[in-house]
Amino acid sequence: MSLQWFFTAQSAIAFPQLAYAGTNVVTTASQLRKLFWHAPAQKLVGVFTTGDTDWNILGTGNPHIQANWRINYLWRDGGSVEINDTPLRGALSPYLQQTHTADTQVVTVAMGDNIGTDELSAIEGDALYPLSEIWGYDIYPVRYSSAAVLGQRYEASYLTTPSAGYVVPASSLAAFQVLKKPSGSVVVSVILGAFASWTHPRDMVYIDGVRTAITFMQMSGGTVNASLPAMVRLFKTTTDPWTLLWTDTLPATDSVMCYDPTNEIVYSTGKWASNAVIHASKLKQSPASLSTLTLVSGSTLHALRAAQISVLVTDTFGSGLSGVTACWTLSAATSGGSFLSAYTKTNASGITYGTYIGPQLSGSTITELVSVAVATIDPVGVL
Repeated sequence: MSLQWFFTAQSAIAFPQLAYAGTNVVTTASQLRKLFWHAPAQKLVGVFTTGDTDWNILGTGNPHIQANWRINYLWRDGGSVEINDTPLRGALSPYLQQTHTADTQVVTVAMGDNIGTDELSAIEGDALYPLSEIWGYDIYPVRYSSAAVLGQRYEASYLTTPSAGYVVPASSLAAFQVLKKPSGSVVVSVILGAFASWTHPRDMVYIDGVRTAITFMQMSGGTVNASLPAMVRLFKTTTDPWTLLWTDTLPATDSVMCYDPTNEIVYSTGKWASNAVIHASKLKQSPASLSTLTLVSGSTLHALRAAQISVLVTDTFGSGLSGVTACWTLSAATSGGSFLSAYTKTNASGITYGTYIGPQLSGSTITELVSVAVATIDPVGVL
């Protein structure tokens, strides 16, 4: 299981065409590198590149160090807002510097063929600008902040104000870190030798004033396995260092994600044309498995006597899930007992208890067929 996944788009995202800067050779984007939510436009933002290698795209050994980039608006289901077969000239760069903000904007550096570039003065070239609300490839020519506030090389980032934010530096062999900008103080640090699952960070997504989500690609045999969904780690950001709240995975084989805070929806998708299907989820863990039912005391059920039966509800990685509602039922062909309540909730350890009451029977022991079930998604309110 994964996050509480409730929607799958009917078709994959159509990757746009680009014209290589300098040669004007037309090609189709190879990878959806990033996904953002731009609230002013109420649209998804896809950042596409011709680079077809994933890690380390910031490294000097990357054969696509001069990749071309294109930003496109997408509808919530991944449908194209813009005309994909119009080969806009790509932005030629080792990476395209863009990020999102705590006030739900996407900001980017001015690219050479931005429509808004013509309206900018040369002195404001090294800056971040909000995306236009009409075209993803255009900018709104009012400076948001200096591009230097984040630095030049990062895997993921977001801005909390025009002059402050957080970044995940380019992957190193020593540790995964999250740095606060501009101070450079470390709010998360994990030594990779003992915790290899932290090796390949992908996105850092601002959720609200107290939470941030960071995704990590999973590995097999020491290398990234793109057929596995990215892991999602949710952090509490009001502590120093940040506190890890839980870990789960994105739906299907998704690698990139963004968050719509107004509707509290996680949008995610795969990064290749073959698996780039939009999924919508709630930022909550979904139960993955239930343990065997266990009598808390004794080994038999008795007439006119209460007995507690326990079950453990766990997530994808085997950790107990708290606050999950369990539904207890008995088979119709039973001894005639009942549960004190048909619904119970799991405790902090992920365990919940059903209280069974035996019927009035002449025999001293009772046979019952007990079932327990949990929902994989909480009810979604009617808008």
